[in-house]
Amino acid sequence: MGGHAATAEVTRLHSLPSQQVFRQTEPFLLAGSASAWSGGWQPAELQRQARLGCATSVGARLLTIVIAVDGSAGWIARWAASEQLTTPAAIDTIIDVVSMLGTLPSLPVLIPPPATVLSACVAGAAGVGAPSLGGNLGGEVDPVLKRIRALLAKAESSQFEAEATALTAKAQELVTRHAIDAAAVEAGLGHRDERPVAIRVPIDRPYVDAKSLLLQVVAQSGRCRAVFHERLAMSTIAGFAADVAACEMLFTSL
Repeated sequence: MGGHAATAEVTRLHSLPSQQVFRQTEPFLLAGSASAWSGGWQPAELQRQARLGCATSVGARLLTIVIAVDGSAGWIARWAASEQLTTPAAIDTIIDVVSMLGTLPSLPVLIPPPATVLSACVAGAAGVGAPSLGGNLGGEVDPVLKRIRALLAKAESSQFEAEATALTAKAQELVTRHAIDAAAVEAGLGHRDERPVAIRVPIDRPYVDAKSLLLQVVAQSGRCRAVFHERLAMSTIAGFAADVAACEMLFTSL
């Protein structure tokens, strides 16, 4: 749609009764979020992208409501009232959010969409086998990862640079040794009874390029691979669950 035509459509929307516009917009926004789920986006990622991609914080808050809405009608009107927006301002914000949703690229699907997860939970509660969400990162059951986490916590709290460096180096040594030990065990078994997993990590300002490079180095040293999505300011780490958990933990600490 050309600029003049788009301006004319916005002007026409401003002239319509607010309740009519809000009612017709609700399913449109819900369809946009559903498209994002099928395109691989996760709720936290979409909420973060709203903060980065919407023109105002009001738009970001609207998308948060879209993500959490329970399906009852009238939620846009309640949002506009809570934000104390005039009808034209509310419509402009809705257009901003719709535009942001419409320009999202597709991402690899790491976990089932929210509706699928809800269905799986209901099925599990009813005693029906629920689908797996793609693997446990192992961060809460692996004693080595617990020890690594403790070392990194000490490094972060230390007021002495030499001590913090030594603790971080010890954590990295454990990450490397744990990977070697795991590889030796798997070689003895002749197979690995685990599928690779992937997670996405936000790379926030400042120093986005330097941080993404750091994550690539950490991932490679930990038997994983990291791919930076420059436009979205996030990276994907892929590898086996324990390795991915260790890499994310070490990168976050650094």
